[in-house]
Order: sequence, then structure tokens, then C-alpha cells
Amino acid sequence: EAIGKYGFESSPTGVVQMMQAFQEPHLANDPDIQQMTGYINHLLFVEPTMTQEQKQGGSATEIAPQQKKTANKDELVHVSLVQYPEENGAAQLEVEVLDNATMGEVLAAAAAKLGREDVTTKGRLVRKQGGTLISFNKEEALGRRRRLLLMGVDLKQATQSLELGTDVEADTSAASLSLEQAKALQW
Repeated sequence: EAIGKYGFESSPTGVVQMMQAFQEPHLANDPDIQQMTGYINHLLFVEPTMTQEQKQGGSATEIAPQQKKTANKDELVHVSLVQYPEENGAAQLEVEVLDNATMGEVLAAAAAKLGREDVTTKGRLVRKQGGTLISFNKEEALGRRRRLLLMGVDLKQATQSLELGTDVEADTSAASLSLEQAKALQW
């Protein structure tokens, strides 16, 4: 409800639009905004930690060890990137990467396919765990995953511009924030 006061929908789509607004240069380059954004991202996209049992070599059912890239695998695989939030008709993008690719390489493949370098900086691959979203580390191996959630980039608009052959970077119809509004929204 708080984001509605700043011109964004009170919905998952509004949250994505708000996150995109924080990428505007006058906000993204402000030291106070950067510090608070880092703190908020840490709280929202906390990486899971291993339990004591897992550290001692016990059960690893909760969190599998990070898979390392192996030199003997070089098969191309298709990965579906699905826009988060997953609403009816959520946009999807299919990319091809090596089966030993990292999450960063998946983002780079999406950026190359869309012709948009900002996908690698604004895009975030996430997974649902309980009621929380957890961000994949860019060095984490793709492993057997073939469907990933993507947030921070408007895939619907990006894929439409790809189909039309136009170069559209961001939805400028979304509300924008002044520096004062952005700070008030964060605090």
C-alpha cells in the first residue's frame, strides 16, 4: 500500500515499476539511495545459509552445494526466463546456453538476444523459497534448471520491441520519483 502514495500500483507489477524507477540515474547514483538499496536487497534477497548438519557433511536436502562448472559438458540447452511477478500471460524469453553455464551467463544470453546490455545489470534471476524470493548469485551454476524467474527487466516490453525490431529500453509511463520521494519510500 505504501507505494501507491508515490504513483505506483499497489500490486506486484507496481513493485517492479518502483524497482525500475530506482534505476534512474538521479537515484541510482545517489550515495544514500545506494546504501539503503543495498541494505533492502540484503534483507529481501538474502542468500540461504547452510545448516550445521550440512557443514558437517550431513543431509543436504535443504540447500544443495553450489555446482561447479565442469569442462566435460558442452551441450546447448534451452532455458525459459519468466517475468516475475508471474501474472496471467507473464512474458517469457527462451535463451540457449551451455548446460554448464552460470546464472550470469544466462543473463548475458538474454541481454544478447534482446540487444540490451542493461539486462545484465538490472536483471535478477530469483527463485521462490517459502514466502520469500531468493536471488541467484551470478556465479551459481545453472545446473538442471530450465525455467527461471526474472525480475528488474520488463520482459514483455523487451520481447515486443524485439518482435517489432524497435529499441525500447524502459517503460517511461511508469511513475518516476524525485530524490526526496525515493528516500522517503526507502525509509
